[in-house]
Amino acid sequence: MKTENKNMRIIEPAKTAGKQAQEEPKYKSVDPVMLDAMPEDVAFIRSTDVCKLLNISNSTLRNLRAEHAIPFYKLGGTFLYSKEEIMNYLASNYSRRI
Repeated sequence: MKTENKNMRIIEPAKTAGKQAQEEPKYKSVDPVMLDAMPEDVAFIRSTDVCKLLNISNSTLRNLRAEHAIPFYKLGGTFLYSKEEIMNYLASNYSRRI
């Protein structure tokens, strides 16, 4: 005696007619933020700009702040980063890829 569950479906992979299915890339590219492109009178940048500059996620930036690995300032609920200190951080942690 077989019982069938009406909620279960068998999903089959899509078949292509001789052509490979074009897959979307797993990761989307991120455009880097160039600090030199920012106006000279800007002394501080926000978290989103730092994330783009370092090519890291917001949670990674949060972890760097918690470990005091990256210099930051907090004004109210906004985290600010000095352009000069971020450039020094990049220079001190730079490692050349071989």
